[in-house]
Amino acid sequence: MPNTRNNNNTSILHRARIYYYVNINPYIVNIWDLTKVYLLLVIAHWIAAVFYYNQCVPKSTMGLILSPLTMATPHCRGMLWFINLSGNAAYYRTQAVAAWLGYNIVQFFQTSRRRRQ
Repeated sequence: MPNTRNNNNTSILHRARIYYYVNINPYIVNIWDLTKVYLLLVIAHWIAAVFYYNQCVPKSTMGLILSPLTMATPHCRGMLWFINLSGNAAYYRTQAVAAWLGYNIVQFFQTSRRRRQ
């Protein structure tokens, strides 16, 4: 039976696992934590928008007449505030991620061009 500890493939696999857990895994954990916050924000935004539509938007002629009173109620004002806040937060976070990705793509191609020269 061959000794697997001296096998070169096993040591490469072992080094790859160590590299993954030391260098890559912390980034994946951090990205997943940020993604959970973003998903929670998007879901809360959607729920608030649905509740705002159901509770604060008039669907009849009488509701249209009472809409100045309805839209001034605290729960409608609070939901509208949260919809605006969460929508802006999602928008700016998307812009930040796009800028970060664009910067990293440019850096990658500049580095690879320098290596070729």
